[in-house]
Amino acid sequence: MSRYHKILKADIGNFNGFRVSVWLSGCRRHCEGCFNPQAWPFDSGKLFDDVALKKIEKELKHEWCRGVSILGGEPLEPENLEATKDISALAKRLEKDVALWTGFYLEDLDEAQRDALRDVDYLVDGPFIEELKDTSLLWRGSSNQRIWRKVDNIWTIIDDLVQEAH
Repeated sequence: MSRYHKILKADIGNFNGFRVSVWLSGCRRHCEGCFNPQAWPFDSGKLFDDVALKKIEKELKHEWCRGVSILGGEPLEPENLEATKDISALAKRLEKDVALWTGFYLEDLDEAQRDALRDVDYLVDGPFIEELKDTSLLWRGSSNQRIWRKVDNIWTIIDDLVQEAH
């Protein structure tokens, strides 16, 4: 069963608008310079259970809440796929958007990982690479990372980030 490191309500730093941000625990990548190494251990944080999902639901129901951001750790680790799908499906039921950060590249995802993206609208993919760190990038830490938007089940890299941010 998944664990989560943190649930942050009314977050404005992890994608567009006021959001609920959820950091799932567990990551095998251990990127040098990672901003959240405390979420690497799979046993860190709290159990992701119905209580956690209800907490997220309560926040998503606010009219001002635009969506949910799923971060980590690594949301697409096998241990986190069910929690990722549960959070995303909840947001979709409430007509909110879903943004997810992963250290995997979209084209390298396996079938189970792609299935976990079923209800995800925005994807930031690629590992953080210290040598490519760029603090001027919107929603990314290094220049190898890409932002994707899914429309009609087709993923497209977003070119005009300023337009998407508003």
